[in-house]
Amino acid sequence: IDECQTGEVCNRRHDICTNIGGSYRCTTIECPYGYRHDADRRNRCERTSRYCNTGDMECIRRPHSYSYNFLTIVSNILLPPEGRGLFTLAGPSHFQMIDFDLKLITVDAAPHVKPVDIHYFGLEKRTNEAQLNLRKSIEGPQDIELELSMSVFQNGELYGTNVAKLFLMISAYEY
Repeated sequence: IDECQTGEVCNRRHDICTNIGGSYRCTTIECPYGYRHDADRRNRCERTSRYCNTGDMECIRRPHSYSYNFLTIVSNILLPPEGRGLFTLAGPSHFQMIDFDLKLITVDAAPHVKPVDIHYFGLEKRTNEAQLNLRKSIEGPQDIELELSMSVFQNGELYGTNVAKLFLMISAYEY
């Protein structure tokens, strides 16, 4: 049963329902201070002001947006030797340089489960996109939060940053 399709759960305005094998999860997206919900994308928060004073690096470094992405994976999923692509973040091709960075933010694993570390993941960078790959099978249940950031540069200077927050929900089940 996909509880998310019934329309009976996760009914608050900024709720996102994620179907998990044998269950579901409601996540309420709360935008950080200085950000508002994007009217066009349920899973995104955008800066209330994109304007920065010249030379205000603190302002320039703040992401233009945060997207919230939810992925479910079965426990001990079989992987090909090269790993499995999980998520792709693409930037505009008209920038001279785009850099990507991946961070492991939190891991919440059941007491009997080996928690993941950053080495379970790989980041395949291309000219204007990066693909997050799963390199090692993950035992569930556990919840993982990753941040994939994209920084774009123009004339050798940072022009802006966007952050994709990735929430991986590893099921307790292998099906």
